[in-house]
Amino acid sequence: MFEDRTAENILNEMLESVDASIDKREGSLIYNALAPAAFELASCYADLNAAIDETFADTASLENLIRLASARGIEYIGEEKAVIAVEIEFNEGEKLSVGDRFFSGDIFFIWNGSVSENETEYILECETAGSIGNIKVNSLLVYDGASDLKSVKVTRVVNYGRGAETADELRTRYFESFGGLAFAGNKSMYREKMLEVSGVGGCRAIRPTIADMKIYDDIYIVDGNYGGENKELIAKAQAQAEEWAPLGALPRVKWVKFADADIEGEIWISGGTDTETFKNNLKNALADYFKAIPHNYCRADVPKDFSSD
Repeated sequence: MFEDRTAENILNEMLESVDASIDKREGSLIYNALAPAAFELASCYADLNAAIDETFADTASLENLIRLASARGIEYIGEEKAVIAVEIEFNEGEKLSVGDRFFSGDIFFIWNGSVSENETEYILECETAGSIGNIKVNSLLVYDGASDLKSVKVTRVVNYGRGAETADELRTRYFESFGGLAFAGNKSMYREKMLEVSGVGGCRAIRPTIADMKIYDDIYIVDGNYGGENKELIAKAQAQAEEWAPLGALPRVKWVKFADADIEGEIWISGGTDTETFKNNLKNALADYFKAIPHNYCRADVPKDFSSD
């Protein structure tokens, strides 16, 4: 808005208002008096421009965007640590102590004293927040202690870790909130509430569906990694959906269906290109493409206007 309010332009305007009979050349008394003021005024215009940007959601930084979103009841999603359950086979006389650590590669987990309801599993928390702690079930961990345990096997992911929401992600949710009022079991309500469930990375509601002489609200979800089906996350989301659903509604949470795809092709690469590097780059590009498919599917029902579907 104030792009033309540079120190040079401001100084020239100030010098133009000075009588022509006065020496206005660089280094003159009047020039040296006005130049610092021009630079200060230019700095004020820059600060004012930044303040205006922070006022609007499309240009605000994360700090102020959180405040704008909060005014609409949209809470910022911070980072979370992954929590996993493990089965441990002890050597005779061994037991765990609170604070014991386990690791897989450079990923460390700590035991804070929690066990499962049936007391057959130990609950470990990743020391690092984010998706880094979402390791695969049946993975083996190493005990970071003085003695070796017989085995430590991951049985399930209790809570999926996720990174903090970025400014662009929050901005998207903010503008989507104007497109559909979350109310009384409509699609917007299911989407809003499902994304609040820890571990859910995407949601699409399809309603209604008739089955067994009943009308269901089908809700498809995926985790934050857009990975394979997670029955425990489905169960947790189902319980939450039933709690939120209005009287008479029958929500039914399902996992987005994945299909196998075989890709064949003949690719010619230019001379001097490392084959293995090219293969890895191609695999990563394809992985990103296929990962975006469930993401786009889960966003297909986001209202684009001000109706409340």
